[in-house]
Amino acid sequence: MLFFAVAFLSFLFIFISLLFFLTYRRPVCTGKRAGEARAPVEQLLDPSNNPSMIKYEVKDLSSPKLVGYLFRILSLKLLSLLGSFVIRNVKKKSNLDLMNGEYIPEPPTLFPPVPPPLRNEAIEQSNAKLLEDIAGSYASTNGRISSLDYWVAYKSGNVEPVDVARAVLESVRVSNSRSPPLRAIVETDDELTMKLAQESTRRWREGKPLSLLDGIPFAVKAQIKFESYSLTGGATFEPTCSLGLKEAKVVRRLVEAGAIMVGLANMQEFGTGVFGSNPHKEYMTARNPYNDECYCGGSSSGSAAAVASGLCPITIGGDAGGSIRTPSSFCGITGLKTTFGSLDLTGFLPQTPSVGVIGPMCSTSVDAAIAMNVMEPGRFDLSGLADIKDLSGLRIGVYNEYFDDADPQVVSLCREALDALASLGAEVKDIVIPELEELRVAHLTTVATEFFTNYAVDIDKRVEEMNSETIMLFSVGKSVSAKEYINAQKQRTRSISIIKSLFEEVDLIATPATGSVAPAIPPGAEKYGYGNMELTGKIIKYASLANFTGIPGISIPVGLTSGEGGGLPVGFLLQSHWNNEGLLLRVGSALEELIPMEKPPIYYNIIEEAMQIE
Repeated sequence: MLFFAVAFLSFLFIFISLLFFLTYRRPVCTGKRAGEARAPVEQLLDPSNNPSMIKYEVKDLSSPKLVGYLFRILSLKLLSLLGSFVIRNVKKKSNLDLMNGEYIPEPPTLFPPVPPPLRNEAIEQSNAKLLEDIAGSYASTNGRISSLDYWVAYKSGNVEPVDVARAVLESVRVSNSRSPPLRAIVETDDELTMKLAQESTRRWREGKPLSLLDGIPFAVKAQIKFESYSLTGGATFEPTCSLGLKEAKVVRRLVEAGAIMVGLANMQEFGTGVFGSNPHKEYMTARNPYNDECYCGGSSSGSAAAVASGLCPITIGGDAGGSIRTPSSFCGITGLKTTFGSLDLTGFLPQTPSVGVIGPMCSTSVDAAIAMNVMEPGRFDLSGLADIKDLSGLRIGVYNEYFDDADPQVVSLCREALDALASLGAEVKDIVIPELEELRVAHLTTVATEFFTNYAVDIDKRVEEMNSETIMLFSVGKSVSAKEYINAQKQRTRSISIIKSLFEEVDLIATPATGSVAPAIPPGAEKYGYGNMELTGKIIKYASLANFTGIPGISIPVGLTSGEGGGLPVGFLLQSHWNNEGLLLRVGSALEELIPMEKPPIYYNIIEEAMQIE
């Protein structure tokens, strides 16, 4: 009897405990700001407030560093019930539950301001004339080859586009046969490339090139649809969100201007990481031309490596969280994150629709300007490129605590870049950017949610085929509540108001492009990937502002690190008002003249190789 009594009481205790657990009313608001109400943004921006009262509070991401087979096993469990508890703990430690606790009075803004679809023919013509004048007076610096080096070579008759195309295709094969393989360009269509090259050669022989891009080789990130090229986004399959996509208009415009598409550039799977890691054997991880034991940065890894290594002077990348600027910084090239909605996204995988853009990644700012005037003619006023020697009247804002929150050598080289701009007459002003931590969390919340939503069907069907970093981001997106997502969009409203207010005081905001230089590829990462949220957060510390508010930003190379493990590029980030790409390209061009970059150890001089073809 005693046994049955104990068993009954135990059962009763378990039943009551379970009933209590299932019926207990949990708090709706959680996190360290649970139950609080934020003051309206107008109060925050009141001129009578003392800026020194605003604290700099950008937190680091936190989770165990994972690499190799262990990372693979754990990542596959993150979408389970047990995994949800792990993700909840990671979010709490990384402050990613910040959008779950308080009331934000502003209405949500689901998309950044979208510029009207203008095509100003006068601006288009003046831009074209200015760029032709720049090309006419261009003299090679013997540095990395730009599109204008090709233009000069074609004009002089020293080389023809058909020979350049052959040289590029051969160099791609050579670069992917070395040890370790460069894997900058992962897919080519030799027939299409040679067809475009032959047409360009005919035009040059007739003295009728279509534009400054006629005969210029370029590549496209593997998430943009064009001709017969696959559209996998760095995966082993074409995702559901690729269904029904039309051909990319911006790529077609480049080709119609005479440019020669030479292939698809490598990328991190679906654009879900900052390292540029891709363990799929069809892709492999792109290697940094400055040090092939280091990452290129993600997700537009191959786009950056292709330009840095000389395979082509222009590539098209995509950016939802630094994916143009991070690899541009790591690989020492110029990368332009464009104003949200300014370049047509037709043919671009719709994975993060409220933050994602495409943009040029190039040898120089002038290359980017030439590409921009073709991809979206007449939208951007490039007249400032005519005057890069005198920056008098230009106001550059620097939030010093934010600027200095990076590795010492990164900060030092970026401070030198600031001094260089000041030497041309620019005024450097101290500013404060409120709510950077709130913006960081809101941006990551939005990115993770949109990724998860657009790949949910593929997660159920093919998660075992996905990379570990991809699964990790999707698991964060799965954990986001409706309240968190809406609060993140309310934060976007506030952040846009803050940025508008700042651009009444300054023309540019300057920071490092990344918080560190390119990290080394750890053992085991090549096969199974690399999970390091702390380093991830450090790398993209400066990326969220432009993506979440929609403003443009440009990463410009400003030197190489020194000492042990040195020789790695550092990027300097400038951000400006919506649709002010022209100013960014002007200042970028000025910096490139003041701080020339050395070519990397892995470099292919396509013009010289083309001249040797018989």
